[in-house]
Amino acid sequence: MKGSPVRVRASASRNLRKAPRLGRVRLIAGLFGLLLGILLGLSGLFLILYRGEAGSEEDVTIRFGDTEVDADIVGLVLVVAAVAVSLVAIRALRRRPS
Repeated sequence: MKGSPVRVRASASRNLRKAPRLGRVRLIAGLFGLLLGILLGLSGLFLILYRGEAGSEEDVTIRFGDTEVDADIVGLVLVVAAVAVSLVAIRALRRRPS
């Protein structure tokens, strides 16, 4: 039984040494996620607002393999993904190191 408290203290001190590194990784991952969210949002908005060559009235489509998808739908999916990625990134940035 005497060996147990020593192991607990040793593991606690190891966790304290890892904490600054974990905070730095969380900061880098949060900033990367925020940048990714911004880029996804901007490209999604571009796809929603783009009207084709010289403002034509035809629907703009994006080709995925053999399938053509309306650009507005792809843009909406990208904007929703951007919001989700940005929210996760902000949560990671606001989280306090334990």
